[in-house]
Amino acid sequence: MMLKHTAVVTVVVVLALGSAAASNPLAVLQSDASLEEKAEACRLISISGDTDALPVLESLLADEQLSHMARYALEPMPGPEADAALRRALHITTGTLKAGVIASLGVRRDAAAVPELIALLADDNGLVVEAAARALGRIAEPEGVNALSKAIADPDRDYAATQAVADGLFAAAENALANDERADAIRSYDDVYAIEALPGVIRAAALRGAILARHANDGLPLLMDALTGDDATFFEAALRAALELENRDAVARIITDVLPSLSADRKIQVVRLLGELGQDAAGPALLREAETGPTAVRVAALQAAVRLAYAPVIPVLAQLVLAEEANLATIARDGLSHFPGSEGDIAVKNMLKNDDAQMRRIAVELIGKGALPDPANLLMQVANDDTDEAVRLAALRSVKEYVGVPQMQGLLGHLLEARSEDEMLAAEQGLVLLAMQQQDNADSMPAEIITALCDALNNSDDEVQRAVVRILAATGSQKAFDAVLPLTMTNDDNLQDTAMRAVCDWPTPLALSTVIAWVKTTDSNTLRARALRSAVRLLALEKDTPEALSQHYATLLEQAASTDEKNLILSGLARIGHAAALDAALEQLDDESVRAEAILAAIAIAKQLGDSPQDAEALERAKSLIPELRQGIEE
Repeated sequence: MMLKHTAVVTVVVVLALGSAAASNPLAVLQSDASLEEKAEACRLISISGDTDALPVLESLLADEQLSHMARYALEPMPGPEADAALRRALHITTGTLKAGVIASLGVRRDAAAVPELIALLADDNGLVVEAAARALGRIAEPEGVNALSKAIADPDRDYAATQAVADGLFAAAENALANDERADAIRSYDDVYAIEALPGVIRAAALRGAILARHANDGLPLLMDALTGDDATFFEAALRAALELENRDAVARIITDVLPSLSADRKIQVVRLLGELGQDAAGPALLREAETGPTAVRVAALQAAVRLAYAPVIPVLAQLVLAEEANLATIARDGLSHFPGSEGDIAVKNMLKNDDAQMRRIAVELIGKGALPDPANLLMQVANDDTDEAVRLAALRSVKEYVGVPQMQGLLGHLLEARSEDEMLAAEQGLVLLAMQQQDNADSMPAEIITALCDALNNSDDEVQRAVVRILAATGSQKAFDAVLPLTMTNDDNLQDTAMRAVCDWPTPLALSTVIAWVKTTDSNTLRARALRSAVRLLALEKDTPEALSQHYATLLEQAASTDEKNLILSGLARIGHAAALDAALEQLDDESVRAEAILAAIAIAKQLGDSPQDAEALERAKSLIPELRQGIEE
């Protein structure tokens, strides 16, 4: 109780202080308030812009703990008085506090502070020097920028100071560009880039800026020098700048001129750049690189040319699909598969006319991967007419990804008159996939599909019959089931086994009563186990009443021959919220091998029970048998 009282008092005090600070933050700054309260007062003044607080804020600039919050309040304050206060603070602060004041002058872009900031470029404190350099850049007055240009050339500055001076010049350049003072921006970038003693990353940043700041084509000579020069850092900077230049066509043209002179490693990067630039002017150069040279360069050139949709590269791609170099062959095939526009489609179709069967097979594989729109009929034509078995098989295997009802008769023809076992298997796979596509609407399955399959079932040899049975099973339809079920009693052992497997694998509850009957009557342990698993699966799909479903599960539990089978049945029973289901689970409690699973099922069932007298009676019986049931329900 005391803790609760203390918490309430604390909240009241905090709210009272917050209210006081909100009503008169200046009074808080002039009081003996805590550091946190004064910091909050500064925050409120930064919002209100109360210039009456200037004297107090100025006095805090030399305060180790509140200087930063005082600057926070001063930075957005209107009028030159805040600038003057910050400038005066330059003479009463040192080190970190002075660097903070300098940074605030930069934020406010106080031009009157420039002379003092220039002098501070020679300060003994590194933090002060760095802050002064960056502030001069933000203020961007000509006098300050000139001072930075001189300072950048000083070889005695340490890295941190040099970086700060460069940052200042970069900020000045960006400000100049924002004001459309391009010449001033170029001068700042050039001043940094010209100092060879500077670290490479700083000069590279200046190079990028110098290229981009120049009008249109004026930056291209700098770009060319960097691309052909020895410095890898400048090369990378030039690549980035090339993507940012506005005149992409001119950039692509000039880059293609230097491409032949570059090393293989650089060629790869430049070739990729040409692909990203997306200009047709790069096409001829990419084609030359794609035809000869190191594999890695050719691969990059092929990819870039495809990205540009540069049609003259298509014959090269077609030629390279059979290349011994695996990378080239892969890239060529991918390029043809995804070449934009109709030219790629035409090339792939022309490959189907090639005298080389391997070339035709590759074309079929490319079509199977999406090289052509709506390719089903074309693939069926190849499967029918090509003289090479490997090509025909490739077409049959590829068509199954695009199969539809119009291809059904063709696939059935390949199944019934297959020229090889592989052809029969490919046709069967296509028909199974077609059947599965229609499975969700089994009752509206096109009649011609089921009729043709049933006709084939009665007019084919044993091997084909078994294939048709598997296809019919994939449809899940009533007519298919009526055709397959009699075959479970045929004298042909192979066909009978296939039919029984098909019934057990039936995708709809049509087979439920049959498989439950097999569980109860068969002498075959193999068939009983298979039928039992099928029954549990189909019961999850059945839409019968909870009481009827519970009875089916109870029947299966009576027939179960192993712990695993009982556990499987109990897991299905657990989803039925009915008294009969709970009773069936409770009957398994005496079997120690499944007691744990039976308890879990009982708990799951109990949570789903309604409030009928039958359910209530079953629940009380369960509680008397399973002490942990009450806790399980509550959880």
